[in-house]
Amino acid sequence: MAFSGLHVLCALAGQDGDYSNTRQPLLVSPQWSQTMAAAGTTTNAAASAGSIFRVRVSAPTYIATGSAPDASQTTGSTTSSARELILPDDGPVDRYVAVGDKLAWVLA
Repeated sequence: MAFSGLHVLCALAGQDGDYSNTRQPLLVSPQWSQTMAAAGTTTNAAASAGSIFRVRVSAPTYIATGSAPDASQTTGSTTSSARELILPDDGPVDRYVAVGDKLAWVLA
């Protein structure tokens, strides 16, 4: 079955530091993931500090993050909640989020 809509993975960021001689994962400890075929807001929220949302889309899509995100608005209540356009060719897009943040999306 072909992928349609949006998929988001919530995971923790890999460790910071000087790892020039070793390989370190960008994401560790996946917390949850959700695939959504219709526009809306994720059921789950980021539960830990240092969380990242990794987002993949099947069509041009606007996303917004925050405690009550609204991807249909051109501006958000804060800079971090302003919507952003993501294209399928961008590949997975990673966004740092705060504890309690959710992701909302609408087709562009």
